[in-house]
Amino acid sequence: MSESTSPAKRSVRYEVRSEGGVMTYDTLLHVEQAYMAGWIAPEDEIRQEGDTDWRPAGSLPQLAGMKKAESSFKGGYIPWVVAVLILSIAALVLWIKGSWQLALMVAILITFTLFKITRMVSRIRH
Repeated sequence: MSESTSPAKRSVRYEVRSEGGVMTYDTLLHVEQAYMAGWIAPEDEIRQEGDTDWRPAGSLPQLAGMKKAESSFKGGYIPWVVAVLILSIAALVLWIKGSWQLALMVAILITFTLFKITRMVSRIRH
């Protein structure tokens, strides 16, 4: 056997069983990406290739934590991003009309709003 195909060098593959059949993923990273994309549901079953026991995908600690992050991440910051867009347009209009002092105040407000969004996202990721 060559080094590239030896069992010690080969990564662990995962099988995911759902209503649509069984899908094989080359690495846990691929499973995590599919889970976050919604292609793998928490109730779908997963096992390492070669194992006999299937278990719910949502029971894997790596995936359970990711789903929690995804659900808290969804929509929580969207109103803040919309506010930044509206404030940015307002600042641009004020700047064009010559009210640079007001435009500067709106820009400072945008800065604080972006700081709030950054803090929200960083709490979700940790």
